[in-house]
Amino acid sequence: MSTRQSSRLICLVLVVLTAASTAFGQIDLTKGGSGYWRWHKPSYGSSSGYDYDGLVMFFTSQTLNGDVYDIEGYVHFVSNGSPGHHSGESNSFEYFTGVFDPIQLTIQVNTYYIVNIFGNPIEKSYTYEAKINATGDQLYDGTWWGDSTGIWNAKYVQPNSNIDLTHNATGIWELRESYSYTSGNTYNTSSLNFTSQTVNGEVFDLVGYFDWIYPGGGSDREYFTGTFDPNQMKIALQSDYWVPASSWVMVYEARVNHAGTFLTDGSWESIAGGNSFGVWKSIYDPSPWLETPYGGEVIIAESDYMITWQTEGTISNVKLEYSINNGSDWVVIEASTANTDSYEW
Repeated sequence: MSTRQSSRLICLVLVVLTAASTAFGQIDLTKGGSGYWRWHKPSYGSSSGYDYDGLVMFFTSQTLNGDVYDIEGYVHFVSNGSPGHHSGESNSFEYFTGVFDPIQLTIQVNTYYIVNIFGNPIEKSYTYEAKINATGDQLYDGTWWGDSTGIWNAKYVQPNSNIDLTHNATGIWELRESYSYTSGNTYNTSSLNFTSQTVNGEVFDLVGYFDWIYPGGGSDREYFTGTFDPNQMKIALQSDYWVPASSWVMVYEARVNHAGTFLTDGSWESIAGGNSFGVWKSIYDPSPWLETPYGGEVIIAESDYMITWQTEGTISNVKLEYSINNGSDWVVIEASTANTDSYEW
């Protein structure tokens, strides 16, 4: 072999080693613990025929072990009223261990657990395999097998970490259009405060309190804990709320706008020890806020669409604009239009 040929061979080896090193360094299935993977079409049970779109897979650890990584995590199954992967259960977890091969770009994980099927404990085990794309954000050609079989695909979901409901623990949310169906009372002078927001796998854990001011006089503070789902843009809160002669378990739900300044479509109800339910909205920033489009809608070209918003105080006209590149550039819809809280576009 000539000296020139030897040099070429050495160069080729170096290129291969560099590519392998890059793959090792770039793909982190745990995403630093900040995100999770959502199953998407086609994901279904070959033996059952059930669809499993929207289920969650979360990688909790990834440790180098020779030429591969040891991985751990879980699959979170929520049936949403359908039979689900775990027939008879509405909410369950499969914890797995396995291997990620960064050169072949494949994973294989195994689960073993006991699940209660209609009250009967049954041992279950499954093996999941899938390929990984080069950028490390999609799992495809996935299969599972055990006592049932199926195929699956998943995409990494980037949490919207820009939303801080505590607003650095400096802000108080004001309630708007909040009232009780049972009593007829309105609570627009009451307030809401999120005191902490901590990442916990798929969601953020929330802690805070309501300060209620009653129409007939008097006030009370109600402490809650709950979760904020930054991908569904929803919050769910629960409090053990003591009132004279009874203790109520209150549940609150609401949607969050993408600026993190407006809670809408809120509802509350007591689920134990009382009988109260109502609706609520809340704002952090009293400047104009958009109600629709909310975000994620599909608007058909050349069709009519009703844009709606709300404002505080006296604002006679508003400017309407939209962006298709996340706010870098804006296209004017109306430079100035009457502040009627809606506009047919």
